[in-house]
Amino acid sequence: MTKDQFIRSFAEVNGVSIKAAREQVNAVLDHVLYVVPQLSDGEKLDFTGIVSFKVKDVAARTVRNPKTGEEVKKEATRKVNASVKATLKNAVKA
Repeated sequence: MTKDQFIRSFAEVNGVSIKAAREQVNAVLDHVLYVVPQLSDGEKLDFTGIVSFKVKDVAARTVRNPKTGEEVKKEATRKVNASVKATLKNAVKA
């Protein structure tokens, strides 16, 4: 399902126009994109029963290029992990 298909389904289920549905869905997704990067190490954004997003700081380290064997320094970074929750997993299984 594409985002556009999701918006059309959202509009139909909630009895709103496609334009209103698009605005509402985009507002939620934009806010997720605003909030998640601001989370501290270990904090998470949790949509109970559906998904949670957790941010983790990854320290700088030395890695090895498997092709050449050369050691390369990798800078510290942050990563986000999305974890699907049981309610959604069970809905898919049903």
